Parts: sequence; C-alpha cells; structure tokens
Amino acid sequence: MSSKINCKVYSDNFAKVSFSDDDQDLKSIELNKFYAELNDFDIIIYNYLEGSDNYKFQRFFKTKFGIWNEVKIENGTKFETEIVIKNEMVLNHLNALEQKSFYQFCGNCYDCKYYTFLIKKDNVIFKYHSNDVPFFNIDDNEQEKLNNYKMIYNFFKEK
Repeated sequence: MSSKINCKVYSDNFAKVSFSDDDQDLKSIELNKFYAELNDFDIIIYNYLEGSDNYKFQRFFKTKFGIWNEVKIENGTKFETEIVIKNEMVLNHLNALEQKSFYQFCGNCYDCKYYTFLIKKDNVIFKYHSNDVPFFNIDDNEQEKLNNYKMIYNFFKEK
C-alpha cells in the first residue's frame, strides 16, 4: 500500500535561476533572454531528471507587438514557433501576477525530477521550484494560495 506524499511549500529567495554553467548552452541563452527582454509576458517551464541529460525546456513569450512565440529545447535542439493564444482566462491569470518565490519540497529523493516554473510580466517575477510535480500533493490551504499559478502552469505545460 502506498502512502500519499505530502509536499510542503516554502517561501524562497528571488535569486536569479541558472540551468547551466555554460553561457553558450541553449537553455542558458533562453534564460538570459527571459531576464533581459521586455516582453509583455514571459513564461519558462523546465524540468530535468537528476543525474542525467534528460530535460525539457519550454519558453513562451508575448512580444510588445502582441505576438506569442514558443521555444522548445529537447536533446540539444531548439525549435521556435509563433503560436496563437486566444484563452482570455489564462491572460486574466497572467495579469494577476504577483512577485513571489516558492520552493515545493516533497522529501528526500534520488533520481528526482526537478521543476522550475518562471513567469515575468514587466519587472514582476513569479518563481516556483519543485523536486516533484509542481502544485501536486500539497495541502488545500497552500493549493488555494497558488491556484492562479497552477492554472497558468497547467495551461502552458499542455502546449
């Protein structure tokens, strides 16, 4: 019989995130663009399996010209496409962005899959890091406080 994992969510610092020590790494280049570019919205969803080269990187951004783009990096190959986002609900959630940073801790594990979720609107950044599926197995009070960000995460991870 398996027992339910109860993850805890802690406030975290706002230190800049790093995905690689190599500035020429495609993930590092896109992450630097996230921090430097002045897009209307910028979202990063990144996960990697500890101790491996297995990762998935997605970046979605809406330029000042109203154009949405998606960048995917898988197995060292970058794909960039223009996308259409017509969902007004997700835009309402993005407009409600608050400057917050959290770490979801689900216990010690080996060969964990780590997740980083970043959202930027103007100079406001939301940061969420987890050693398990983001927003999963947390108590209802924490879930309620994070509902806005969970909706955004679920919308973009399905793209």
